Amino acid sequence: MSESDVATDFRILGPMTFRSAAGYRPVTGARHRRMLAILLLNANGLVSVDRFIDAMWDTEPPATARQQVQNCVGLLTGSITKAGLAFSVVRRPPHYMLELDDDRVDALRFQRLCRQAEADAAGGAAERAVARLRAALALWQGDALEDADSALLRGVATSLRETRMRAIERLVVLEFARAGHGRILADLTSWVALYPYHEGLHVRLAQALHHCGRTADGLQALRTLRARLAEELGLQPGQDVLAQERRLLGAEADPPADAGFDGLAHSELLHSLGRTVADLSAIVHVLLGQVSVRRP
Repeated sequence: MSESDVATDFRILGPMTFRSAAGYRPVTGARHRRMLAILLLNANGLVSVDRFIDAMWDTEPPATARQQVQNCVGLLTGSITKAGLAFSVVRRPPHYMLELDDDRVDALRFQRLCRQAEADAAGGAAERAVARLRAALALWQGDALEDADSALLRGVATSLRETRMRAIERLVVLEFARAGHGRILADLTSWVALYPYHEGLHVRLAQALHHCGRTADGLQALRTLRARLAEELGLQPGQDVLAQERRLLGAEADPPADAGFDGLAHSELLHSLGRTVADLSAIVHVLLGQVSVRRP
């Protein structure tokens, strides 16, 4: 069984849900979702009551905020354990700690798989790196923390999205280096729909189409991007798009198979993914106020 076949118990890379015997259930209540997001992102780490208050109330909190945090922990724990999941929140005044295996949370498993893929690729295990990146990207069911919005969580959501993009870029480079243009074509098609202004993805889609004998479709993808940029943003495409158009028209040679995105070389992109994952962990710690002591 591959890692992509193992279900997570808690999902925050999309609508926030948790697993029950009857399937995934939504987390009801905006404050419950915000609290659960902080607990999950800081699994096995201490989170202060003040951090919960900052996340649960974007405006001035009520005088009863601390009592409401305590009540919310109890209600949230009860609803999840009633569904049959192990969920233990330990109170260590003035902190709370969720005792939970990181791999039960989709966002934490995503980060782990990205780190492992980086190590695999650095060690020459490209096939294993590709498998792990695919498993990591398959965890996304929508936008990060899409229904757990708060000022405190927005920075974390942005960093998760950036890490996702780096993982996509890394996967494309690895597949191209293995002559996997056909394997990545369907993914690229879905990604350009998800990121309609991302020039690097459109360039890679055009290259993949060309290598699959569909040069005309590759040109059309770039021209569609050009029209979209002009009509919707009043912009012209960058040099990478223009250069790829010339390549498809036979005016320039193809770039190396392992060339990176936006001028990043293969090795630079590898380190970029590693830095992005590390930066994400740091942002989670700073924004959500996790202390440095974690349970082994």
